[in-house]
Amino acid sequence: MGNGTTKKGAPDWSTLRLLGKTFVVVAKQGYQKRVLAEQIAKEGGRVVDDVTEKTNYIVLHDPRGMPAAVKTAEKPNKKGANIAIIDTADRA
Repeated sequence: MGNGTTKKGAPDWSTLRLLGKTFVVVAKQGYQKRVLAEQIAKEGGRVVDDVTEKTNYIVLHDPRGMPAAVKTAEKPNKKGANIAIIDTADRA
């Protein structure tokens, strides 16, 4: 149906769930960053290197990056951006 669900309310896995979303990935190793970037791209998202007001998410795969990520997101968020931080350690 194009909105992420089918007529019966089940998930529509053919829909690109991250289409139009921009991500910055913070990972300790280049391999981890590459794998996360590939997964995001498969769902239609775009991975960039720098946080701007157009960034939607910062994905942390290195817990040491949390303080810097929060600080990096503060300035654009004060200007009206809505950058969310996703810590991959929180996933189930």
